[in-house]
Amino acid sequence: MLSAVGRMAEYRNLVQSYITKNYSPKEYSHMMVTDVDLAISLAPLGIMHTLGTIGEHAPVAARGLMMIPGAMGTLYTPYDYSAFRPIINDDNRYLRSWHDWFCELAPPGSRWRNNCDVMSPFNMLHVLAMDTEFVSAPYPVISAFHGATLYPYKQIIDTDPKYDDGDDGQRCEHIGFNVALTDENNWEKNADTANYATEMYISPKWTLHLDPTRPGGPTGWRFASLVMTQGLNSQCLIMFSTVCFWNFIIAGGAALTILGMLKLWERCIRTSLFKKWAVVAGVNVADVLPGGLGGINGTVRKNTADDEGVLLLALAASNEDSDGDEEMGILRRDAGAKHL
Repeated sequence: MLSAVGRMAEYRNLVQSYITKNYSPKEYSHMMVTDVDLAISLAPLGIMHTLGTIGEHAPVAARGLMMIPGAMGTLYTPYDYSAFRPIINDDNRYLRSWHDWFCELAPPGSRWRNNCDVMSPFNMLHVLAMDTEFVSAPYPVISAFHGATLYPYKQIIDTDPKYDDGDDGQRCEHIGFNVALTDENNWEKNADTANYATEMYISPKWTLHLDPTRPGGPTGWRFASLVMTQGLNSQCLIMFSTVCFWNFIIAGGAALTILGMLKLWERCIRTSLFKKWAVVAGVNVADVLPGGLGGINGTVRKNTADDEGVLLLALAASNEDSDGDEEMGILRRDAGAKHL
């Protein structure tokens, strides 16, 4: 079975060997590895923030984000699921075991063992959970890439890590490199290596937004031909179809729920009770009503400074030809005047 990684590990090792032979760690503090086809800025301010926050001794992956196709730019997801490996603990042990089960649906050596990291709902849940939880503070992982990674150059020289595609030829090549780089058994314990990192990090402040027209991974006919050569069995096809089906169901349900909430809110703020409350609370109705006040009294108003218009509108809505209402309107005008 053809490896999903291909000869990427070999090519990366050739480049790394050239760099380590021709560039001295006395002159360079870091080596940055990046995908050259991203066609975006590498966020230099994010790099500076990362070095200032984490320091110079730990490898750090960027927070690469990719727009989800068909979401019109409203939904995004981390860029690289294949290189992601979390630190296993009691909080995520069961989730990782479910992901392992998902990947083991196909035998070792099949290309499913590589693509299952991308297709697994359990891996996606884990990546999104960490991306949501850690908004600004860097968090440790075993391996990550996300389009760009900074490595402490001297640690690379001393540990000489190599890219590889795992025992079955289907593992993302970044994982072997990251694990070897942070394995403390690969360097001698002395004063020079005391600060070497034993884990790598993802920096949320170093964020890369991929071009929506150039998402990560193959597209078009290249993607179609890739699917046809996966060597999938019936279990994999069933799981793939199930994941796609429920993704559409959940996305559709979320969209309908949001639409229903907006419709309910619009009906609520058009009631006379809400208009009365708005004046007392000093709320500009035009600011919370979709489309401004158009359609309510035949006018369109969105000027937040025109508080008198809000008062007059509320008074007109509350005028029910009763002395009590007129008195309430005067009180409401007095209350609203405090906010002018």
